[in-house]
Amino acid sequence: MNASAPRLPRVEREQADAAQIAVLDELLAARGKPGGRLANLYAMMLHRPEVARRMGAIGAYCRFEVRPSELAREAAIIAVCHAHDFAYEIAPHEEIARARGMPDSWIEALRASDDVALPPEISAGVRFVRAAATGPVADDLVAAVIDVHGRDGLIDLTAIAAHYTALAVYDRVLRPMADPPGISLGKPSPASARGEN
Repeated sequence: MNASAPRLPRVEREQADAAQIAVLDELLAARGKPGGRLANLYAMMLHRPEVARRMGAIGAYCRFEVRPSELAREAAIIAVCHAHDFAYEIAPHEEIARARGMPDSWIEALRASDDVALPPEISAGVRFVRAAATGPVADDLVAAVIDVHGRDGLIDLTAIAAHYTALAVYDRVLRPMADPPGISLGKPSPASARGEN
């Protein structure tokens, strides 16, 4: 999170135009929070509603629809955010991960980049997204992800690395304030709702 003042105000419903309200409602519905409060970073992006719509759509996909299990994708998100020192998203995703059943020992391992302390399914994705977000990706990492998560999992984990890297750039530019606890919990994933995790 940023110590400096935000560079743009939130777009609030009361001051929003029709296009901004439509995107605001779309983003909240995709997160299972109709009528709720939009996270600060997305509320700042609403100054350009089409950017917020597209970033929000890929964000909802990464949060709720990608192939890796819910805990594997939350671990991947946390790892990408740590790779960018993206504190704005780290705390909310640790909160989400705990709410979805991730043990504190895994969260501590993610903070310390201790991949050995994570189960193989989690570790493969974490090592991959960290590399994808920060530099070259070795063939053995790609092979490990395909072995554990399949080809579609490789594409989905790449989307997580790309999306949270892009959000980290927006964070550096816009400098949003940290959101209140609980704001990012949103709906459980379809897999979680089916009891697959």
